[in-house]
Amino acid sequence: MSLKLYFHPLSSFCQKPLVALYENDTPFTPQIVNLFDEADAAALRKLWPIGKFPLLRDDATQRTVPESSIIIEYLAQDYPGKTRLVPADPDIASRMRLRDRFYDLYVNVPMQNLGSVNKVGQHHRRDCPVILNQVALRVTMLRPEDLVEVGQDKLVVRSKVRGHRCPKQDNCQDL
Repeated sequence: MSLKLYFHPLSSFCQKPLVALYENDTPFTPQIVNLFDEADAAALRKLWPIGKFPLLRDDATQRTVPESSIIIEYLAQDYPGKTRLVPADPDIASRMRLRDRFYDLYVNVPMQNLGSVNKVGQHHRRDCPVILNQVALRVTMLRPEDLVEVGQDKLVVRSKVRGHRCPKQDNCQDL
């Protein structure tokens, strides 16, 4: 097998390329990475100096592909299967990318940050109130259940801030 996916099963970002690989029965070698293990972290940084996962290594092409969305596009182009992973229509593909980025940046990142901060221990949490406040603010401002539609070029939500309705409207406000 020429494909090797470096990942951690609890990372939502890693689950995306795993779904793509399994959906098309694409053969690959799974490599779980424990970033708290210095040998694992060093091996990952050797391939990708940023040291984040998921990371796909393709030995057949000698390519290293980081980031879940980029991995999925790479698989769609270089290892297509029975399921189309990226729409052929450029306009629809663009809207799909907007949805993908929205959920990654405004849903997954805050949730992963909260989980990460909880895992490091109480004494470290006292040292990062700014991070916790920023994450809490983001989650408070836009909750997944507030999302009505991620449109072509705008996000439509029920309200900008929890508890506050859009002014002079009973319906949704475009952002």
